[in-house]
Amino acid sequence: MHVNTVDGWREMRISVFAKREPTSAAEPAQWGERVLEQPGCRVAWAAIAASHVIGASWRKMLKHLGLEDTPRLSVLGMERGGSGMRRPSGSR
Repeated sequence: MHVNTVDGWREMRISVFAKREPTSAAEPAQWGERVLEQPGCRVAWAAIAASHVIGASWRKMLKHLGLEDTPRLSVLGMERGGSGMRRPSGSR
């Protein structure tokens, strides 16, 4: 998401952790029909920072939440169209 700051348009990165109980494995073709339990915990935060800074913050947040020994961290990156503020074309 791009936001207008006093220094011009900057990219704001949003991170969300959601923890749910593990379930049985599924093939990609089954993902659309699969029903997952709701997460028991969610934590969200945002920052105007470079991606390597955000990535480093994940490890700190996991430790803060007592999850530093979590065997796997899944990362999903996506950009939604039509929502939030976007940088006008041609701006830097």
